[in-house]
Amino acid sequence: MDAPNTAAGLEQDLRTAAYEGDLLRVKKLLSEGVNFQNQGLFKDTALHNAAQKGHASVCDELIKAGAELEAQDKMWKTPLHWACENGHIDACRVLLDAGANIEATVISSATALHLAAQEKRSDVCMLLISRGANTHCKSKNATPAAMAKRHGHADLADQMRAMAKSKKAMDAMEIVLQVLPLPMKAAQIK
Repeated sequence: MDAPNTAAGLEQDLRTAAYEGDLLRVKKLLSEGVNFQNQGLFKDTALHNAAQKGHASVCDELIKAGAELEAQDKMWKTPLHWACENGHIDACRVLLDAGANIEATVISSATALHLAAQEKRSDVCMLLISRGANTHCKSKNATPAAMAKRHGHADLADQMRAMAKSKKAMDAMEIVLQVLPLPMKAAQIK
C-alpha cells in the first residue's frame, strides 16, 4: 500500500475520504493540491466514490474543484451511474445540475435509467425521466421499463411508462404553444 505522504498515497486518501463522505478531509486534501482526477485500481475517481455512497456535498465540492463528470471506471460507469444505481437521489441531482450526461452508457449499453430501474430506484427513475432520460433506449434488448419488469418490478415499469407518456404529452403541448400565434396563446391561458 502507498505511504500516506506520497502523491499516490494522498490520492488514495482522497478517494477514501470521498467514499466515507468526509467533507472536511476532502476539502483539506483539495486545498493541498491532491490530484482528484487520479483513478484507483478499478479506474474509480474520488467523484465516483462519493457518488456511489451518495455523499452529495462531497460530490458538489469535487465538481466545484473541476472533477470530471464523465470519467468512466472499468465498467464504463460514470459517477451518475453509481449514484442512480444505488438510489442516491441527492447525489443524482448534484451531478445532473452540473451537466452529467444522462444518456451515457456502461459496458452493457445500459444508461443510468436502466441501472436505477433494475434496482427499483423509483424516485431516481422519475427524476431521470423528468430530466429527459430516453425511455426507449435498449440495453440487452430491454428498455428501462422492460428491465424493471424483468427484475420483478412490474409496478415500477408501469409507473415509468405512465410518466414517460405524460412527459411526452407535456412536451408536445410545449411545442404547440411555441408555434401558436401570440393572440392564440393568450386565449389558451384564459
